[in-house]
Amino acid sequence: MRDGKGLLSKCVGAVWGVALLGACGAELDAPPAEVPRGDVGWEMAVESVPTPLLATDRYADAVAPTTTVGVLQPGLALGAPDERGAVVLGLLGGALVLDMGADEAGTGDLKVHYRGLVVSVLTWVDFLRSDGSVIASGPLKLVDLEAGVHTALVPYSRERAPYRYVRLNGGLALYQVDAVESSGLEVGECGDGRVDGDENCDDGDIEPGDGCGADCRWERGYRCDGEPSHCEDINECLDPSANDCSWPRRCVNNPGGYTCEDEEPCPPPNQVCANVCTDVESDERNCGRCGQNCRVGESCQFGQCRTGLVPDSIVK
Repeated sequence: MRDGKGLLSKCVGAVWGVALLGACGAELDAPPAEVPRGDVGWEMAVESVPTPLLATDRYADAVAPTTTVGVLQPGLALGAPDERGAVVLGLLGGALVLDMGADEAGTGDLKVHYRGLVVSVLTWVDFLRSDGSVIASGPLKLVDLEAGVHTALVPYSRERAPYRYVRLNGGLALYQVDAVESSGLEVGECGDGRVDGDENCDDGDIEPGDGCGADCRWERGYRCDGEPSHCEDINECLDPSANDCSWPRRCVNNPGGYTCEDEEPCPPPNQVCANVCTDVESDERNCGRCGQNCRVGESCQFGQCRTGLVPDSIVK
């Protein structure tokens, strides 16, 4: 029987050799400078994107100090995809930990842009708080072996707390991470006058009753637009389908809603047509009775559709 330790040593050596030559023929840059280890706080990033990023940047900004030695050139996983990737060596226990940014905590699913697969990879991603504690974990399935950059989605529920860091574990294979991208950001706060995240309005305060509620969502009976948001009352009385008032009650619009109030009596010869007290002696759509429409060129005179004017003496 062949020595198990010798076989493992050869496998590890083969993985290192593939990584150094570049997975699937991808050429790697020169190795990065030695990263200091030891007692380094989570808030300190050991390698970061050289150019400043916008506040709405969805990509990782820096490599966290807890990234293991089983990851080659981790800085290549920062920023947007550029067809260069950090190499994660699974057999060496590689774990790539990336910082999404101090003001750019992720709130949604994570997109992993990858390349350089030799075999399909099934591993997992840990979503971490700013102190490094785990919020949740999700499966990472890398299956596309063709050349180029591909994307895998790791699900993350928005109901959970926002994540500051993501940790991509190596599994039992080798792969390259070109970039990671959050599909949602914890950007801004309700009341700052900017419509961010799940907000659909932000009027610069968190006071309810003005159309934009304390959760920066439209309040019932209002429509909001702009930044800071300006909210207007919706007049439900103009749309019969938007209110449930019917004769003998009429719709009265109020800020954020409406009320149904008792209507004045409808004395004859008036009739109630479509919940409205109507003068059927002169209404061309209800001439003589509800629903009786006069033809083009006719007018309703004394409850009858006629052409021209009819003197009162003749009708009487």
